[in-house]
Amino acid sequence: GDVSGKGMSAAFYITLAKGVILSQIQQSLSPADVLCKVNKLLYDTMERGKFISLIYGVFNTATMEFTYAQAGHNPILHRKSDSSTEMLPARGLALGLDSGHVFNHATTNHSVHLDAGDSLILYTDGVTEAVNLSGEEFDIKGLLHSAGKNSADSLALLQAIITDVQTFIGKAKQHDDITLVVIKNNAQPSTSKQL
Repeated sequence: GDVSGKGMSAAFYITLAKGVILSQIQQSLSPADVLCKVNKLLYDTMERGKFISLIYGVFNTATMEFTYAQAGHNPILHRKSDSSTEMLPARGLALGLDSGHVFNHATTNHSVHLDAGDSLILYTDGVTEAVNLSGEEFDIKGLLHSAGKNSADSLALLQAIITDVQTFIGKAKQHDDITLVVIKNNAQPSTSKQL
């Protein structure tokens, strides 16, 4: 997740959101249901104009399926075992902007299955909006290119992306935090031969 603004106010709201989410997850396995309840509670509490973008998901390690709902956050990247990378569908309104009428209709569950060797990449806008000395952004194109490189495991992929972002930024002052999460199915892809 990511909060609008910076400093103590942003830290307070993300801590509040975490507590509210934890209070709701025992009541429903549906990420969309959880986010709808969280949004209502945050809307009643947060200062108008403040918001939180967020992805909330449940990963089933038995089926290797990730079920998630988005609240105005950046699209998840799905990196396949062949290194091709795609953006998953992104819908939803950020938490705290609407009392629920629009938010509840825009918030839906999505599921993605991770085949052997597949990865999911979740990130904040600090990654794609990282700016170099020329004023150019790393952008989603830079992230897709970086994610498409070969990597042995989730840590190597995460470190490769961070290295690419830092190399791109160079000596430019960073204006936003960079948060990145990589989830990978470590099973080896099967290499079947056809006769």
